[in-house]
Amino acid sequence: MTHAFLPPSGAANWVACPAWARMNQQFPDLGDPTAAEEGTQAHAALAAALTTGAVPADDAVNEALAYISTLPVKQWDVEKTRHWRRVPENFGTPDLVGWDGVHLYVVDYKHGHGYVEHENNHQLVNYAAMVLEDVPAEFKARVICHLIIVQPRCYKAEAAREWVVSATDLRGPINILTNQAGLALQENPPARTGPQCLHCNGRHACATLRNATSAAIDFSGVARASVPTEAEAGAELRLVREALDRLKAIESGLTEQVAHHIKSGARVPGWSLQAKPGREDWKVPPESVLALGVPAKPPVPVTPNQARKAGLPAEIVALMSERKNTAPELVRSNPKEIFKWLTPL
Repeated sequence: MTHAFLPPSGAANWVACPAWARMNQQFPDLGDPTAAEEGTQAHAALAAALTTGAVPADDAVNEALAYISTLPVKQWDVEKTRHWRRVPENFGTPDLVGWDGVHLYVVDYKHGHGYVEHENNHQLVNYAAMVLEDVPAEFKARVICHLIIVQPRCYKAEAAREWVVSATDLRGPINILTNQAGLALQENPPARTGPQCLHCNGRHACATLRNATSAAIDFSGVARASVPTEAEAGAELRLVREALDRLKAIESGLTEQVAHHIKSGARVPGWSLQAKPGREDWKVPPESVLALGVPAKPPVPVTPNQARKAGLPAEIVALMSERKNTAPELVRSNPKEIFKWLTPL
């Protein structure tokens, strides 16, 4: 599947930093795909339920379906790819779009736990702009947009959050997207630091991020002749925290790069990937363990360690259990080697 250079799902990032799109085109995504795969599976289950009537096994998806069923929409467009002709390289697949000529419903399902703001949500605005582009100008003034985030697993807010806004009032947010897209499509777009850095594939190689981090660190490290005032302390704390956030972005990007190099067979001085022993667990079916009289926490037996303490011979436990290693983690193998490598001859 072809990915958009300016994807609606990344709109918050390329609006905040026009260079984000080009950096993500230049550098591959080396992050852990687990969360993304879980989200993809949940979206597929939601789409299947709405189009074929399939019953999802995921409780979060079922909760989302229960909410969607309360919306006054007779016919949904489910995962229909849309293009925004006003902005080249901008297309995407909204989860749900419902439209009756007056009320426009755009629903985006989020499977993660972290709170996603619904008001002025660039992704939802982007999808709405794609639909409104085909509405004749004389009718747009009466259109009411219902932009909705459905996030059943969110820790801090209600599962569904709706922003109701007229198409007229949506002009401002749409113009912001248009302007920032224009900057992003330049050959050398401007880069800006911020929370979006953590979601940028090129954060390990971004000069703007490094320079901003260095400047904040240098300023906060300047010796003082006196105790800072309340205002000075507050300002400096803000700079220090901004520097820490930027360092975190650089550190996570470099971690992905170094791990990728080692997995590819390259040698990175001072670093290695090591797997740690994981949790001991049974490798045979539960009924085979229970047949030996091992205590149970219905409907499964107790852990191998608990069975050993309960009197099951250690050699039997060893035959029927295993301890799988965790996923390899990046560790410092020899700090002195790093400094030797960095020290010029």
